Amino acid sequence: MQPEFNRTGRCNSAAFMLALSWLAWGCGGEGSGREGHEGTQHADLESCAAVAPTGVTASGDDGNVPQNVRDGLLSTRWSSHGAGQFITADLGSTKTVCSVSVAWYRGDVRRNTFALSVSEDGSTFTEVFSGQSSGTSSALETYDIADVTARYVRVTVNGNTDNLWASVTELGVQGSSTTPPPPPPPSGTCDRVATNATTLASQWSAATAGQTICLASGSYGTFTAGSKSGVVTVKPQSGATATLALRFNGANNVRLEGLTITSAVLLGSTRNVTITGSRFTGAATIDGVANSNILFDGNTHLDINAPAGSVPARIHLPYGSSTHSGVTIQNSRFEGGDADGIQTGVGVNILNNLFKDIQESGPNHTDSIQLLGAPGSVVRGNYFLNCATGIVAYDGVERAVIEDNVLDLRGRPWAIELYSDDGSIVRHNTLMHGACAWNLPCGIIDITRKTADDVGRGTVIVDNVATEISVSNGSTVAERHHNLLRRGAQSGELTGVPVFVGGTQPTDRSGFRLATGSPGKGAASDGTDIGIR
Repeated sequence: MQPEFNRTGRCNSAAFMLALSWLAWGCGGEGSGREGHEGTQHADLESCAAVAPTGVTASGDDGNVPQNVRDGLLSTRWSSHGAGQFITADLGSTKTVCSVSVAWYRGDVRRNTFALSVSEDGSTFTEVFSGQSSGTSSALETYDIADVTARYVRVTVNGNTDNLWASVTELGVQGSSTTPPPPPPPSGTCDRVATNATTLASQWSAATAGQTICLASGSYGTFTAGSKSGVVTVKPQSGATATLALRFNGANNVRLEGLTITSAVLLGSTRNVTITGSRFTGAATIDGVANSNILFDGNTHLDINAPAGSVPARIHLPYGSSTHSGVTIQNSRFEGGDADGIQTGVGVNILNNLFKDIQESGPNHTDSIQLLGAPGSVVRGNYFLNCATGIVAYDGVERAVIEDNVLDLRGRPWAIELYSDDGSIVRHNTLMHGACAWNLPCGIIDITRKTADDVGRGTVIVDNVATEISVSNGSTVAERHHNLLRRGAQSGELTGVPVFVGGTQPTDRSGFRLATGSPGKGAASDGTDIGIR
């Protein structure tokens, strides 16, 4: 058996197609749209949008790992040899799936025979489509199916017109864009009431799917929850303040609202947990979870410090894995204090958060977001204001997607620092110029390495507003173009000073969009503005 030799292909940047949350890019032109099998009618066409999976697994690989189908590059792939090899996308929770998009390695010269199947539990799969690829395109081909409810979507490959290799460069799933949370109970309605740690434990044990446990004011010790067949909500009674710590190991279908949380530990097989509208006064540690559908949404993590020997970050995922954690942190505030904002060694989604006034005190090194490997992480739509650092990876990072962030720092001049990067995408970010440490300007993108570590490679840097881009110590980038820089612009980039809709010093994230007449307005590779969209 001989391995499939890689052919590096690069998309025409003017024709990039973004497959929304899945971040799958394909070469443009008439052949890159909805190729393949159309004609299935969907009850609600607006719901047939890209769905963001939380992870991907496969039956095997030859070193071209399954996570490559999520990196947005047609030059990488998943490959495994033999009829019946498969790759499976986990959507994190049950969705309505209407189509699947596949970009095939060497898809322009050979036809692949394959089947699509779906599952709600990851064990029992039902075939919903079988056929062949077009054999005329290496871009995404979309295969419509009758609307079906599923959490897992599998592509099984039974060879091609050349050999028995299964090789996919990009994969996308379309369906309902979100899974609506269970409807909250009417205001003031509680199915059960707890007044202390003992009654909370007993009420949790007795609660059934869909019920709400309301807490009177007070301290509830450490809440361990457990596994339920459907979501059970825990929240304060109207006007009450309830404080507790969390220690979950195998908890399932838990929703926590409006609580004060002194610390949180989420371990092992814990899954389907939502913590929303709550105030964290201590660190949250998440360890060992995979494809977990854990959501932190609309919480505050204010003025939290990290003395010696303590948890170093407000949300800390201290382990590494090639499987995505399934953890999403969104719409939250990380402000004040010297603890890191988020530190992770595993893939995580960090979306639409505010990081403000996170500064070092004493000898502690403080980062807003620190990625340690963290393969497949998505850092999108965040706003960093007056922090010591922005988005950093000092010990390597793999296939991260960093986009649509605003970084207005007053400390280190390097707002995005990727050491020993392997194939990450940095696009549509806005890095504010100004005076930073060591008499250097703020707003630099830095691609480099430590002397003893691997060189960075494969980084894509496009459509950013920045002071400059520094690539050093043997590291290289795969693509660099359509950036608006104050200095050091290369061929395919612009030199100029951005004009923001919020003036010279915008006071919120939206103010950093480019104003009419600004350099970079409408000049991105995808036809939108350079910088945040």
